[in-house]
Amino acid sequence: MKKIFPLLLLNVLVVSAQNITWTNISSNYNMPNGVKVYSGEDASIPLKLKYLDVDLNNTDLELTPVLSKTPTNAKNWANNLGAIAVMNGGYFGGSNSYSAIINNTVEAKNVASLTRKKINYPVTRGFFGLNSDGTMAVNWIYHFGNAKTDIYSYATPTPNSDGNSAATPTKAEGIQWTNLAKGMGAGPVLIKNENIVNTYTEEVFWGSGVSNIDLEPRSSIGYTNNKHVILLVVDGRQEGVSAGVSLPQLASILKNLGCIDALNCDGGGSSQLATPNAFINTPSESYRSIPSVWAIYKK
Repeated sequence: MKKIFPLLLLNVLVVSAQNITWTNISSNYNMPNGVKVYSGEDASIPLKLKYLDVDLNNTDLELTPVLSKTPTNAKNWANNLGAIAVMNGGYFGGSNSYSAIINNTVEAKNVASLTRKKINYPVTRGFFGLNSDGTMAVNWIYHFGNAKTDIYSYATPTPNSDGNSAATPTKAEGIQWTNLAKGMGAGPVLIKNENIVNTYTEEVFWGSGVSNIDLEPRSSIGYTNNKHVILLVVDGRQEGVSAGVSLPQLASILKNLGCIDALNCDGGGSSQLATPNAFINTPSESYRSIPSVWAIYKK
C-alpha cells in the first residue's frame, strides 16, 4: 500500500488532509501483464477512487480513443469493443463530441470558440496525444482545418479571463503537430511538464457547468516519465460514501501518482471506468450513455 498526504490546492491553500490509502486490486480482474488496478480510499472524507496503470512499454498493449454515434455506458462499451477496459472520454452531449477525437482521421474537433455573457472567447483546449514514435504529450491545441496536419499545439493556452477575450490563435504562435497518431481532447489541462497548471480559466470552463472547486465525480488521464498511462476516476455525489474532489485536488492526486502531463476528462455521472464484465468504479449514474471512450486493448 502507499499513501498520499496531504493534498494541496493550487496556490498552496491547504484543504483538510486527505490520507488516501491505495490498494492493488488487480487480482479482482482478469488483467494482462502491464495493466494494474488500484483502489483508493479516505474514510474520513469519505472518498473513493480507482485507477488503471497501463504500461505502454508493453508492446502487446494499445490505448486508443473511440467515438460512436450509438452511445452506451462504459461496461457495455468494453463488452462491445472487446477491450480490456474503458474510461469515458472528453466532453460530449448526446452522440456529439465537443472534444477532439483523432484516430487516423479527425473524427471530432475541439470547440474553437465559446460565448459567455455575449463575449466571444477563442480557445485552445487540452488534448492527450499519442505520437507515431510511441511518445505521448498533453498540449493545448487549435484546429485550422479538418485534417490532422491542421492541428497546431501551443506552449501555453490562449490567455482568456472572465470579461477579457484573447485573440484568435495563429499558426505562427504554435507548432504543427506533425507526428500525431491519435488522441482525444478534454480539459482543463491539470499538469504540464511536471507542473500543476489547471488552466480552467484560460480554457473557458467557467460558465459551462464544469466546476473548478466544487467536490464532484471526476475522470482524468495522464502519463508518467516511464510511459505508464494513468486512467483515474473519482466517485462523488454519493453522500456518506464518496464526496468527490475539486480540480486542484485532482491535479495533486495525479501529480503524486507520478504524472508529468495530465488532463481532466468529462466528469459527473459520466465518470465511468469498466471492464466488459463490471464497473471498476461506482458511478453516480451507471446508466449514463457516453459516445467516446479511452479503450485499452491487448493486441
